[in-house]
Amino acid sequence: RLYRQPVVGNHAGAEVTIRYEVDNVGRWLPLWMIRIDDQITLPHLPAGETGESAQPQPAAFEILDHSPIHLVGSVGNVPAGCTRGTSIICRFSRRGQYEFGPLVASTSFPFCLMRSDRLSDQSNETIYIYPRRLDLGRGWKAMLPPRRGGDGNRSTGGTNHDGEFFGLRPWQSGDHFKHIHWRTTARIGEPAVRQFEQRNRHQVCVIVDGVSPSDDSEHCDDFELVLQLAATLLGELAGRTRSVSLLVADAEAGRGSSENQQLLESQGADLRLLQERLAVARRCNVRSTSIDSLSRSVAESADRLCRYDLIVISGRSFARATGRGLDSSAAISQETLSDPIHRRALEVWRFFDQSGRLSWLDVTSPQVRKYLGSDAGIPNRTILNREPENVSR
Repeated sequence: RLYRQPVVGNHAGAEVTIRYEVDNVGRWLPLWMIRIDDQITLPHLPAGETGESAQPQPAAFEILDHSPIHLVGSVGNVPAGCTRGTSIICRFSRRGQYEFGPLVASTSFPFCLMRSDRLSDQSNETIYIYPRRLDLGRGWKAMLPPRRGGDGNRSTGGTNHDGEFFGLRPWQSGDHFKHIHWRTTARIGEPAVRQFEQRNRHQVCVIVDGVSPSDDSEHCDDFELVLQLAATLLGELAGRTRSVSLLVADAEAGRGSSENQQLLESQGADLRLLQERLAVARRCNVRSTSIDSLSRSVAESADRLCRYDLIVISGRSFARATGRGLDSSAAISQETLSDPIHRRALEVWRFFDQSGRLSWLDVTSPQVRKYLGSDAGIPNRTILNREPENVSR
């Protein structure tokens, strides 16, 4: 019997280990020279899924070779009643949803006069390759919202939402005078402040803007950079005791899905569902639909977004996405500006902006680019490295 252990997704550019096990169910005879053949394919996208009209496939799914990529492993000897394993290490260059299978074990031992094949029962399997992670520069936290409503440990803001009393600690630079415990301060002779623990901690929502002004390669690379920055921030902000949420406004947003399915929340440090959503995100053209996809997603999820601080990652400026300061080349029409959904989205942006709970990250602006790596956004047109490192161990 041949098994493929469940494959865990990883980020593009990182190693993915695929493990196989060969089980000899015989009672007397050993197995020799077992060859394992597996293959990986990227599903094709039907034409026209990027909008109402047929459009080219997004850059994430542009591949030079549509043929399956073959993986080969081997096991030398499996004694009777025993199990032996092997592994194949791959490095994916592109994000996406990949399919494994079929999985076949074969041997021509001992004299290569005949060949015996065995097809595995659990042959087909899906793996998600997440967007590539970026190496953020020093001071990247300056990109976060100025008031992070979920940080219950901080006492720098004199708000009425401090949470439950946790304890006392020495005063630190930046603590608000409202939190000074004067009785303890008078007794010990040094300032002491009250520390609070909020019930809802680190309530941050990352919104991905999948709207692109055109279909040229430059905007395709900007969209990939948006996804890479989103995947990186999710990994940096999530933890065992805190969670983050994700809202992706792309060609898939609103396509037969409810509000609860659009806004995804992590389970502590488990970001699997969020990263899988980024892996299959597809860019949409603003001219293909009457209503901007970002405005539609924000308007439909407005009630749930109110308890989060928003981090919007986009390839457009705030003025261009909201329709402010339009020029002759603007992609948002006057008809769109008068639509109720767009007006509802403008109310949401205005609310978060005035309350200091919105951070708009335009990946094309120098203010954001300086925190990203020097190789951020450089396209890689291959699916999988076909180099000698993809060998069996």
